[in-house]
Amino acid sequence: MIFAEFTEVGLGNTRARQIWRELMTTLSYFFQSEAAQQVREEGREEGLQEGRAEAQAGAVLMVLERRGLAVSPATRARITACTDLATLTDWLDRAWSVGAAAELFLHP
Repeated sequence: MIFAEFTEVGLGNTRARQIWRELMTTLSYFFQSEAAQQVREEGREEGLQEGRAEAQAGAVLMVLERRGLAVSPATRARITACTDLATLTDWLDRAWSVGAAAELFLHP
């Protein structure tokens, strides 16, 4: 598989490269190295984790907005940038009772 990638890079930005890509997508490889499988699985898990964090951040923002609380751009940025699910879960719990969105970040 690595030789296929080297070949593609070597073809540059040409019509031959496009044909090569089309040919390579029609092939199926029966052998998958353990390292390639592990990297793929790690990438899949990382993507799932990112998706969970995005969903949780969205839930925090939704609760705040549905409660009629103003969410500043800085608060929104902090919530959407967070990738720690435990922190986001805490913020979601607090979102139901805080008086202002910025209070999410205050420790009880």
